Amino acid sequence: MIKELKPDVLHSQGGEANFHGILAGHWAGVKTIIGEEIGIPNHHRYWKFIFRWVYSKAQLIIAISHAVKDNIVELGEVVEDKVKVVYNPVSIGEIDHDASTEMAGRLSDEIEKPFVFITTCRLVPIKNLDRLITAFSEMEKEESEKPKELWIVGDGPLKEDLIQQAKSLGIGGKIKFWGFQENVSVFLEMADAFVLPSLMEGSSVSLAEAMAWGLPSVITKIGGAPEILGNSNSGILVDPLDVSSIKDAMSTLAVLKATERNEMGERAKRESERFLPEAYIISLIEMYKS
Repeated sequence: MIKELKPDVLHSQGGEANFHGILAGHWAGVKTIIGEEIGIPNHHRYWKFIFRWVYSKAQLIIAISHAVKDNIVELGEVVEDKVKVVYNPVSIGEIDHDASTEMAGRLSDEIEKPFVFITTCRLVPIKNLDRLITAFSEMEKEESEKPKELWIVGDGPLKEDLIQQAKSLGIGGKIKFWGFQENVSVFLEMADAFVLPSLMEGSSVSLAEAMAWGLPSVITKIGGAPEILGNSNSGILVDPLDVSSIKDAMSTLAVLKATERNEMGERAKRESERFLPEAYIISLIEMYKS
């Protein structure tokens, strides 16, 4: 098919797609081949050798963060000069006003709107949600003038285990599992702070989305996530293995004056402009032309 199409550029994304796409493009005689590494691989020595050979057939490798770039260079899979960092784009969807009204109605039944922490992700081990729930439980033991909730938006194989964990800690009613949502905008709009406790992140579209909605954040200091914050001073970095670190950061945001959180949120919004789709497209076009 590639021979029939005769493209000027072949751009593949992700480990398996890179393996097949780069080789197919090379054998089809495509002049410009670009591979894109979308995560932090943990390759066995055998695969390091394979990907070093595969990536040698490409003219350029895109990494979605400097953390990803450093990783694949350190693995010896590609030379540093051949890698360019281009962050994933973030497009903020339209607010679903019907859904927003329904959500506001649910909250209006409560005496006081809680302070809402939100995380949006797949419910899998690397997202470290068990420690997040434990941290939230520890925070709930502290005296507070305002009720708090933790919203987990997403689905995955750990859902039932996490629900049971919340119940066993006596906070089942304070943690909302919303499941998979096609549009998370309405949930981000109703939240007060974003939490990203992952054990590893190549980059984080979910964090960039939350920043675009003006949310201050608590995020893992591992991988590419801190790069998304940039110099905005709009979030608190934590050790994802340290429950106390996560709990203390969440407590700090919860007790901040609203004006201080709003200022953090405005800085987050401005920083998120780096990830506009227009900037991403311009970067790609420049690479394709070069």
